[in-house]
Amino acid sequence: ESVQKLITLYFEQLTRGCGHENCTNYDCANGKSKRMEPSQAAAIALLLAAKGTSKLCKRSALPESQLKTDGSITNFWTKWSSLLQRSVCKNTVNTSLSAKHTSDQLTRYDSDGRPEACPFSNLDDALHWIPGRDDLCVPSIPLTASVKPARDPSSPKLLICHDMMGGYQKDRFVQGHSLFEDYYFYHWALIEGFIYFSHQFLSIPPPGWINAAHRNGKVALGTMITEWKDGATLCAELLSSKESVVQLAQQMVTMALYYHFDGWLVNIENHINSALMDNLFTFLSLLTTGMHNALPWSKVIWYDSVTVDGNLKWQNALNKMNQPFFELCDGIFLNYLWKVPLLYATATFAGHRRGDVYVGIDVFGRKCYGDGGYNTNKALAVIKQASLSAAVFAPGWVYETQPKTQFFHNQDKFWLLLEPYCPVGEPHALPMVSSFSRGCGEMMFVDGVLVHLGHWSNLSAQDLQPSFFSTMLRNDVKVYLQVWGSSGELLC
Repeated sequence: ESVQKLITLYFEQLTRGCGHENCTNYDCANGKSKRMEPSQAAAIALLLAAKGTSKLCKRSALPESQLKTDGSITNFWTKWSSLLQRSVCKNTVNTSLSAKHTSDQLTRYDSDGRPEACPFSNLDDALHWIPGRDDLCVPSIPLTASVKPARDPSSPKLLICHDMMGGYQKDRFVQGHSLFEDYYFYHWALIEGFIYFSHQFLSIPPPGWINAAHRNGKVALGTMITEWKDGATLCAELLSSKESVVQLAQQMVTMALYYHFDGWLVNIENHINSALMDNLFTFLSLLTTGMHNALPWSKVIWYDSVTVDGNLKWQNALNKMNQPFFELCDGIFLNYLWKVPLLYATATFAGHRRGDVYVGIDVFGRKCYGDGGYNTNKALAVIKQASLSAAVFAPGWVYETQPKTQFFHNQDKFWLLLEPYCPVGEPHALPMVSSFSRGCGEMMFVDGVLVHLGHWSNLSAQDLQPSFFSTMLRNDVKVYLQVWGSSGELLC
């Protein structure tokens, strides 16, 4: 009853307000929030109750007797009562995955016997997945606190969304491969987090990317995507019942726990029947709540695609057509076809959450501001001027379109153009220990002994990367390097 009453109070506050004309509460219809439709407010009330940090105004506009009999929240509660109570109560998600792993391994192998990471291509596979049966694809590096955040969480940030050649290229090989030629990202100090993207239903980041991100103190996110006619069919099946909505949200939280990644990008790029929209709002709320309960630092980000009425219509801005999704999660990834005036309108609309709006930039330049490529910095500059965050989509452009023999030169050129508009991270504590390995090489040494002669590539072997880029060098920072031998002696 206490859970139901708390959610009811938030619901009334969001839909009718507290009655105070000068209210400053962001989560009140009389304050900075806009009055919401009942179905949207009910889902947001669940999220606010689960977080437990949102302010309740001292008095409600309605007496308690009316709160208990309000039709909208009563209908919502009747439909979702058991589900909501499980989600609001702490520790509802089982974060203690069994240490006893079954011998029935379901890890996928290629024709040469190499273990490889893979996505979930359909709803049935996702709902019937069982943790503990793919141990070779579980990363080994936890998210480190050795790199402190570059700025306040409410300030602009930068994400990269790695969409390259359909995903799951050579990076899918869990134990690396013997080809030097591949895409490598090592400018971790300039970003907040990494999203692994493919056009499969659920994309789990390969362990190499998760290990590299975590070692550099950055979150790694997977992607849920549905697209076009097949996506509409999948969504109709998913959203047809509360049982499937609950089960998928719980499965996605458990996947993040098992595979040690830190959240999800949710991208619904197909029409949704308007009668199913309440279930979509609830799914997003449950996923966000479940991720926060399991991993407090996690992020769930909504992509600017389907609108509140179920139509697939990219807004290229934050507005009333996508705000309810934004309110239910940690941020929104805007589509790429924005114009500069929309940036400032978005910043005004977002208010104190402007840092949670990630403005999309397509590096391939498909009708984007600045035309992408080596002009991506032009788009990032105007986004920063509007005090919004940014999401760089498909930075693998450098590898896909430029001479591969000059990849590292071109990669540094690309990121040094962006660097003036990026927050630069720095070590949280000294001494900082790193081999500065980028996860590839032509030889391999262990304790100074040559153990392999020949090309190799393994992102899991990438070490903590430096953060002293051009800005720091322009500030006349002097870098001192000490090299220690395997026996502890100072070499230089």
